[in-house]
Amino acid sequence: MADIKYTDVLEEDILDALVLAKQFHKEVNKAGYPTGFDNTKVMELIATAVGSESYKAFFIVVDGEKVGFFLGCLHEPMFSSELFATEMFWWMEKSHRGTRAGIGAIKVFEDWAISHGVTQINVSDLQGLKSLEKLYNKFGYKLSEITYRKEL
Repeated sequence: MADIKYTDVLEEDILDALVLAKQFHKEVNKAGYPTGFDNTKVMELIATAVGSESYKAFFIVVDGEKVGFFLGCLHEPMFSSELFATEMFWWMEKSHRGTRAGIGAIKVFEDWAISHGVTQINVSDLQGLKSLEKLYNKFGYKLSEITYRKEL
C-alpha cells in the first residue's frame, strides 16, 4: 500500500510548487484554457501562502515523491461577513488521479477550512479535463455555478 502524506509548502519548497503549477498550466492549456504563465507572479502567490493563516498550500506526497499540489484560500463573500474557503489550484500527476491520495487532499483542505470556521467550501471542476463531479458529490458538494468565458 502506498505511503501517502500531505505536507505544507515551506519557503524552501516554492520552486517545487512552481514546477507542479507549470505542469497544471500545460495541461489546462491543452484542454482549452490558453493563458500565459508568469513565473514571478505564481512564485509570489505561493510565497504569500506559505505560513499564512488565510491560505492552505500543501503537497500530495506518495512514497516520498511530490505528485500533487493544492492551494486554497479563505475569503468573505461580497454580501456578508461569512467566511468561505475556495480551492484556487489542485493538480495531481495523472497516474495518481482517482486514488486515495486525491480523496485525502480534499479531506485535508476541508479539515483546514472547518478549523477556521468557514460556512462554505468551494471547489472547481474545469471542463475539458477529467470530471471531478462524482468525487465532489461523494463529499457532499453540489453544483452551484457555471462560468462562461469569451476569448478576445
